[in-house]
Amino acid sequence: MRDKLSVIGTLLLEVALMVFAAAATLMLLGLVSNLVAHFMFGYAWAWEMAHADDWLLFLVIIATPLLLMGGLVWMVLRDEYQRILRARMRE
Repeated sequence: MRDKLSVIGTLLLEVALMVFAAAATLMLLGLVSNLVAHFMFGYAWAWEMAHADDWLLFLVIIATPLLLMGGLVWMVLRDEYQRILRARMRE
């Protein structure tokens, strides 16, 4: 039982680290792209153009990073599960 809890804890920590890294990277890229678009190309700030019914903005800003983070979580969980299975088969 203790071994299973240890494996679950390790998985959760790795997933949390991957989600944090992906979220931080996406936030920095979004900030840099907003700054470049505003100062180099003269576009308005993204929050000045947002409307309540603007689904495209929602999909770009919210849904895409969530899908990317979900994909990262899926890959980490799949790889860790396969690693755990290989370790058990060796025992």
